[in-house]
Amino acid sequence: ASDVYKRQFMEKLKQEKGIRELATSPLLLTLLCSVFEESATFPSNRSELYKEGLDVLLKKWDVKRNIERDQAYKKLSLNRKEDLLSQIAIDTFEPGNYFFKQKDVEREINTYIRNLPDANTEEEALQLDSEAVLKSIEAQHGLLVERARGIYSFSHLTFHEYFTARELVASSKSDIFLTRLLPHLTETRWREVFLLTVGMVRSADELLQTMKQEVDRLVAKDDQIQHFLSWVEQKSSSVKVCLLYTSDAADE
Repeated sequence: ASDVYKRQFMEKLKQEKGIRELATSPLLLTLLCSVFEESATFPSNRSELYKEGLDVLLKKWDVKRNIERDQAYKKLSLNRKEDLLSQIAIDTFEPGNYFFKQKDVEREINTYIRNLPDANTEEEALQLDSEAVLKSIEAQHGLLVERARGIYSFSHLTFHEYFTARELVASSKSDIFLTRLLPHLTETRWREVFLLTVGMVRSADELLQTMKQEVDRLVAKDDQIQHFLSWVEQKSSSVKVCLLYTSDAADE
């Protein structure tokens, strides 16, 4: 059965180029294997693939391995773990900080824990809990890693992008797309975040329409693009005239 599973997994991986490109690290490969083990296939939506895989990493994996959580981390439900990682992701991705200081990420964790029900708000306890949670995420899931002494990052850009998109979709702020997503419409590094966000929202019509309006606005303000579009229109008109003349000549 194990050999059949491996063969099916490899065949599916070969068929799905987009999925195959994700298998670039042991952690991402583990994520793909975990998803495939659950349903013997891969979701067509990449955001669903990440969600299913991360659910395994954050919840099921440690249960199978009988890992005992640090007390502070044990209090966090699956949704709260994802909320915390999402907050860290967007606050670092937005300014382009792919690497961030340990004290900064601990401050993010500190703020998050402080707002939880029944949280111990004594500063010393919060600091100890923040350090413990960060070390737990690093040791038990590998989603955050220490790249150099006191310098952290997400273990793969994929996770940084996914959790950034998740925070945008999960936020209760009605104008968050306008204030924190659309301003980056022309930035290449935000491309995957846009794709993931569109794939995660319940209905993407309004978001896509807003994106189109923003593109139209940007194009209207750019003289070079307007000049190019006028040139294209002129060339298109001349080709139509040429084709019409050739057609009339052939009929005669």
